[in-house]
Amino acid sequence: AAGDSAATTGRNSPRMLVTGCMAERYGQKLSQAIPEIDVMVGTGDLDRFVEALNAPAGSSFTGKRHYLPAAGAAREVDLTQGWAWVKVSEGCDHECSFCAIPSFRGRHESRTVEDVVEEVRGLVAAGALEVNLVAQDLSAYGRDRKQRDGLSQLLRQLDGLQGLERVRCFYMYPTTLVDETLDAMRE
Repeated sequence: AAGDSAATTGRNSPRMLVTGCMAERYGQKLSQAIPEIDVMVGTGDLDRFVEALNAPAGSSFTGKRHYLPAAGAAREVDLTQGWAWVKVSEGCDHECSFCAIPSFRGRHESRTVEDVVEEVRGLVAAGALEVNLVAQDLSAYGRDRKQRDGLSQLLRQLDGLQGLERVRCFYMYPTTLVDETLDAMRE
């Protein structure tokens, strides 16, 4: 992604920041191939984005595997549409031949049910009517915490929040989806 941080940094010319999976996976090679890149921000360092905007050319913020914010983490949320995204886990334990996520995101790691519910409670209080739960493998949510049906537990807890009208689930694998989760979705 390219961004103009001139207003933020006081510089007169636009800067190029590359973020996300490409920066994390190909950081050094990418900056050699595209010398116009000023700063790299990997998938695990998104919490350092403001720092990256003000960093000198040639800076790299990569190497952390996960960025899994807690409920109290500062974030900008635009609730004008009435919805918000909530990251509930990071990483993936699958070894699909078509996917590189495990190689730079690492093993699956989930936030606690209580932490996610606290974040969603705050979003609903601020005006969210809908939350989109997101993870590389949402159906495996909680397994790293020894919960076979962590997603169903989370969905049931969220169902009890007054003012929350809808919960959407992104991205699930059929092989890790259990009946308890399907029951919670139906209910």
